[in-house]
Amino acid sequence: MSCPDSRKSIDRVRGLNELCGMEDRQKRKRRRVLERLDLDGVEYIENSAFGKFELDEGRLPAPGAAPNNVSRSASLFEVFLQILDPTFLLELREHHHNRNPACMLRKKSKTVLFTLADILKFFAIRLHIQATQYSHERGTSRDPFPGLYRTKIRDFFGRPEKFLSEENYSKLLTSFWIPPSMAKGALTSRMNEIVRGGQIRALDEKMFKWRGASPCIKMVKSKPTPVGHWTSQVCVRLASSGLPVCVGMFPFTRCTALGETVQLSDVVAWAVEQQGNDVKSCYVMDSFYLDNTSHPVLLEKNVPFIASIKNDRFKPLTERLKEKVTDQGKWYGAYLPRKNEVMVHHFSKDSNVGRKTVLSNAFKLARSRRQPEYRPPAWLEYKLSFSVCDEFNRALADTTYPFRRSSWESNFDDLFTSTIFINIANIWKSLDFDARADKTLPYCFNSAAINLFAYAVGLEE
Repeated sequence: MSCPDSRKSIDRVRGLNELCGMEDRQKRKRRRVLERLDLDGVEYIENSAFGKFELDEGRLPAPGAAPNNVSRSASLFEVFLQILDPTFLLELREHHHNRNPACMLRKKSKTVLFTLADILKFFAIRLHIQATQYSHERGTSRDPFPGLYRTKIRDFFGRPEKFLSEENYSKLLTSFWIPPSMAKGALTSRMNEIVRGGQIRALDEKMFKWRGASPCIKMVKSKPTPVGHWTSQVCVRLASSGLPVCVGMFPFTRCTALGETVQLSDVVAWAVEQQGNDVKSCYVMDSFYLDNTSHPVLLEKNVPFIASIKNDRFKPLTERLKEKVTDQGKWYGAYLPRKNEVMVHHFSKDSNVGRKTVLSNAFKLARSRRQPEYRPPAWLEYKLSFSVCDEFNRALADTTYPFRRSSWESNFDDLFTSTIFINIANIWKSLDFDARADKTLPYCFNSAAINLFAYAVGLEE
């Protein structure tokens, strides 16, 4: 059940209070669920003589993802047009025109439907604004944007007679946004056509700050941004550069005020299905995503995974492993041969990490070799691989739209569009990384903006 637009009027404070209580109830309910593992023939890993666990690379694609059907000589704006191609943009225009026929622009005293050239100019302007991160002194203006738009922003492009008026830009900013359904569907599919492979793909999330009215706002107290909109992400590292790209976005748009939730099995199934018939990557995920509904999905689809798990899940095995580890730097594990799964509890010397339990089916056991005492099975692979999403989200923090948007839908759009912009820059740099390694995201955004704007003007002439 999707939440009607009328839910926007729900009192914000009451909604947040209800949300806190609802999420506590959900946590208690999850704790009552007994996740089951096939413990037949379980073998406990007492010491390094048990054998060595090695990543089963025979099941996986080559390390590192690669751009697909993108010319090595492609410019930034050409990469832009491969991701946000004209067909997609015109479908998006049709979606918004059907939703709101009054979504029109004013040109030469006439009201007209916006064109592909208008849309490309709009994105060019957004690229420049997000590259520059315009700021103003507090107290100097209630709304600094109009003044900036008519001076610094317009002057950057150098063609004032071809520039979108501030009124038309503001209309597009308010009315032309990427819906969550298209981000999860068509846009994610497009990204997986352009970026293929990758031995490791990480499943994580971005909590995007929002304090206005919204039917799907979430509160997660442990997050740096505890209140906002949640979008699960699939990120992969490009082979030629090591740069991260986001190839999947699953926004949580269920109505939290009505108690609607997202099933983790749906999120995990969506993530692995994006690779189609390709050889499946190993999916690395944190403890949020692995439970008694998502775990069978991974096993049934024969998808390699490495997942951190909560200690209150998959009992009693997790309890036994934890009891065996009393000293920092030590670990204890179990091997489940029927499903080829290894579970390891590690007590890290790093106080920021502490105790972690990891479960994986992505390793093969070499009984004739010894596991190094300092290297718990699956732990290092989890630690190194999961960082790709963190790197991508750090880039997001510095390049999102710097001015407040008007609605919860446009807040999601900020995340989706900023993700696309970073992907464009990182894919372009990876096409010739030796020559482009020093190009910053602001440089890439501004270069793409200039060329995209010129291309849009050319469509009109």
